[in-house]
Amino acid sequence: MAHVHKILALVEIHGEEPVLRAMQDALAFEAFSSEYIAHLIAARSRQLPEAAPLVLMRRQDVLELELPPADLSAYPDLSACPEPPIGAVDGEANEGIDEAEGNTHGDD
Repeated sequence: MAHVHKILALVEIHGEEPVLRAMQDALAFEAFSSEYIAHLIAARSRQLPEAAPLVLMRRQDVLELELPPADLSAYPDLSACPEPPIGAVDGEANEGIDEAEGNTHGDD
């Protein structure tokens, strides 16, 4: 009986039409609580933001974009560094490969 009193209170607050519509939708989903009806009424009464206009770009427009040059000042200048030997890791060339094969380059 408490649900009936809450639904009647919703009618007094929101009017008959929104409550009736919410009750019909709640019946379709077999959700019979007054809280669900109140939620439907509240959700429908919220103002949705106005939709922004849709901007469609043609492929040709995308190709004609002009971008400013990238700012690389945050990165160090690596052009002055010598190139490491092929296969070098942290300055030691092929050490891990030789050890895996059983070859060592040091004192035995």
